[in-house]
Amino acid sequence: KTKTMLGDFAQWRADQNIDVLLDTWHWPRLDYFKTLYPHGAHKTDKLGRPLQIERPGVADLDAIFRDVPPDELIRNLSWQCEWFVYHVYPSCARTYNLPVDSTVQIFDLTHGNVGKMMSRQSLRLLKMGAKIAQDYYPETMGACYVVNAPMLFSALYAIVKGFLDERTRSKVRIIGSNYQAVLLEAIDADNLPAFLGGNCTCSHVQGGCMVSGAGPWNDYVTVNREIKHKRELEEAKTEELKT
Repeated sequence: KTKTMLGDFAQWRADQNIDVLLDTWHWPRLDYFKTLYPHGAHKTDKLGRPLQIERPGVADLDAIFRDVPPDELIRNLSWQCEWFVYHVYPSCARTYNLPVDSTVQIFDLTHGNVGKMMSRQSLRLLKMGAKIAQDYYPETMGACYVVNAPMLFSALYAIVKGFLDERTRSKVRIIGSNYQAVLLEAIDADNLPAFLGGNCTCSHVQGGCMVSGAGPWNDYVTVNREIKHKRELEEAKTEELKT
């Protein structure tokens, strides 16, 4: 089974040109998509793991299905997974001197329309996304919190569970509106956005935490899949000029 999984993984990477995706993929629709589906990496938890915060509850699903081709969404998800593995995790690991190889995901369902989330189009995208994450980037989800889950969400999750393997399901915590204490147990208040019960607003950036991209990964660059601190590059350039 392991040999088959490795073969499928290698074939998928070859078929989709994943090895060059990090350097070649540029999605012109990304900024627009983020207005329709607010999401982004934002700081870290107490173990140094990056937070990936998504707000499907306020997503404009009608506009997404009207304006955004599904194949582009899946391509961008693949790029995001590569970015986390080869840039974000190593950046966090070097910054905190901790082993970091997974993400903490937070899904905020405030104002969520469960009916639209259960549409055929929504479930198809969820299934495709879950397949990529589980089959090709296993164990990269360290924890998952679903907060502000409406009462009807249990019906949706009953379907979604069918897409998830047992290890993934064991990492998912579904919480209603009393979630702040749970999140703050794992995440420092200064790293958690105010709309989730923390102190952070990223007020220096128009659009706040969901567009700031705040995190240690901004201090690093990836060159040939090797992580380098920007300061190292500047020092090397200065030494080169001296000689």
